[in-house]
Amino acid sequence: MITPAEHWVYKDSKGIALERGHKRGDLSWQAFERVTARSVIGALGELSRDLARPLEFGITRLVVEEIDGIPGIGGHVPARWNWYLTSPDTPSYAHSAYVDSVEAEAETIDEASMFELAARALDDPDDVSDGQWVEWQEMYVHDTMARVPLQADHLVVDDHDNRNADVHIPLIPVDDGTLWAHRADMVTWPPFSMQAYNHTGHLDHGDFDTFTQLIISVGWSLWWEKEAPGRAILDRALDRLQAQGWTPT
Repeated sequence: MITPAEHWVYKDSKGIALERGHKRGDLSWQAFERVTARSVIGALGELSRDLARPLEFGITRLVVEEIDGIPGIGGHVPARWNWYLTSPDTPSYAHSAYVDSVEAEAETIDEASMFELAARALDDPDDVSDGQWVEWQEMYVHDTMARVPLQADHLVVDDHDNRNADVHIPLIPVDDGTLWAHRADMVTWPPFSMQAYNHTGHLDHGDFDTFTQLIISVGWSLWWEKEAPGRAILDRALDRLQAQGWTPT
């Protein structure tokens, strides 16, 4: 009989949804897209401090215009509609969520390189006519490495989706002495994945011009279960996001 491992990979990830409102003020709609994009990427950067570091980053875009005084409608999908960022640390099994991506590579995937790609996507003039502008629609990080608050050289998990027990995941030391892990193409789901959506939300709009939504999916029990070693790291990261203006929904 196989003894269950202390940690496991869920069949279905555990989701955390947050929203943030944004005021446009005197900005143009094009400039406003940069504000909302920077807000989301700032949240991803905050998560990467000591919880989940992106191993890839993607963004999609739409060309829109103002019709009958209503902004952001009448959109069409440009040919260069999805952009995808990798680094030398991106695993070989990672790939864009969509076909025909505009691909870019950075030395590391951090807040600066993610915003640089987002700015390129928002400023690209492809299929944009006078009176139109580019909105970002979705940002995603589907593969991550996560900080493991244990002293060991590997982590043993059960992969429930694959019915695979006692999978040994190597731990990766980094320069600050902490240990991190990713799925290493050995289990189904990464420790965390993140997706963000523009111009959406469920909160009362109040004085805000739009909302963005951030969904954090927790794939491994080590960071989700109440007494798990990584739960405190997740809770601290969520506290920091709320300090930035993100509200759980």
